[in-house]
Order: sequence, then structure tokens, then C-alpha cells
Amino acid sequence: MFSSDDLDDLESKILKAEQYLAQRLSQTTISGEEALTERLIDALERAVNGFHLSYEVPSLGFGFRGAGRSTELKAEQVKAPRLSGRSTVSKGARSEEAISGADAMIVLESQVPHIEAHKGFLFQAKVHRGSGQFESLGTEEIKEQCRKMMQFTNSAYAVVYDKRGFYCFDCSSMYTSAWNSFHRDDAIPLAAIIRQFIECQIGDHNLSAIDKKSFKEFLGRSDIKNGLIISTE
Repeated sequence: MFSSDDLDDLESKILKAEQYLAQRLSQTTISGEEALTERLIDALERAVNGFHLSYEVPSLGFGFRGAGRSTELKAEQVKAPRLSGRSTVSKGARSEEAISGADAMIVLESQVPHIEAHKGFLFQAKVHRGSGQFESLGTEEIKEQCRKMMQFTNSAYAVVYDKRGFYCFDCSSMYTSAWNSFHRDDAIPLAAIIRQFIECQIGDHNLSAIDKKSFKEFLGRSDIKNGLIISTE
């Protein structure tokens, strides 16, 4: 029950950080998916962490002349859920990225009173340097990476880094044989995805921490049956 106005302000703050990075991509002062992903995670952490939101909590009112108490809502200022993220380990045939298909993970930790929640999502990033649509981006590779991520969680996205902004695509619609290319009309702005994340509309509660041990355990939940050994070195 966060204030819509506050969430609008937070989404706008995230969008500005995203547009700054997109401008850096356009100017070629940041190059490569790994560098952009690291900068993006840092920008998201700085935008979200410490931001205050108005949160409505139940308050017991008093009825008249002995009547039963009525439940009312009062607004309190609380810190936004804490966001943290990191890139996956990418080196090696059994690395985190090789097994999971993900370039990075984002985890949210609730700091709202009386609500304890941790949840996260995975994403694979692609840089688009052309103009117009995203048809130039490889489809078979992203299908395979989405398939890997979807083995572990439904909270999996492909993120396209473009000079006009960063766009998210839900992997559930991409790793099927019918999908053949990115279409901008299907994209969700990254700032909107983070807002949905904070509003608890998306996110996997099993992905609750970003440290290597916790992520290995998260991957192991599905991979034990496959006999895979996950290296975090």
C-alpha cells in the first residue's frame, strides 16, 4: 500500500538514472554489457535505497459508546525496500552464468514494519547499437539463456540496453519456438519493472540473497536432479 505519487517519483528517479546510462552508451563512453550491467546495478541501488515512501498501515479507531473498534488506515513514512544486485560469475563451463543463463540478479528486502520479505529476479542483458527495431539481436542465444533462467524461476527477463532507454522483455514469452525476435511494442521500461517489483507484483521469494552461497543453493534447488555442479569461483 505505497503511495502512488511516491512510487511515481521513485520511478522517475530510476528513469533519469537509466537515461543517463543510455546517453553514456550512445556516446560510447561506456561499452560492453558487463560494464553497463555493473553501472546499472549501482545506479538502481543508489536510486532506491534510502528513498522514503508513504505507506498505509491499519490503525484501530474507537467506535461510539462502546461500539466495536473500526479499522482505519494511517500513512507512515518508511524507507523503500532495500535493493541489492550483482553480476553472476561468468567464467567456466559450470559457472553461475553458464548454469543459470543470467547475467545478473536483483534482490529486494522489505524494510516495512511488520512485513518481512525477500525476493528477486534474474536478467540477461543485450546491447543494441543499431537504430530502429531490435531484430539484429541474436534470437537463438537469447532463447537458450531464457530457457535456462526459466528452469529456476518465472521471474526472469531479458534487458536490452539501447541508446533510447533500457527495455525489459519477459522470458516466459521468449524461450518458446514461436518467438523469433524482439519487438519494441512488447517491451516494458526497466523503471516500470522495478516499480512492479517494489509493489510485490513480480519477484521470486526463493531468490532471497545475492551472495554466492545463497545463489548456489537457489540454483541447486532445481539442479540436484540434473546432477550439475555449480562453480562460484
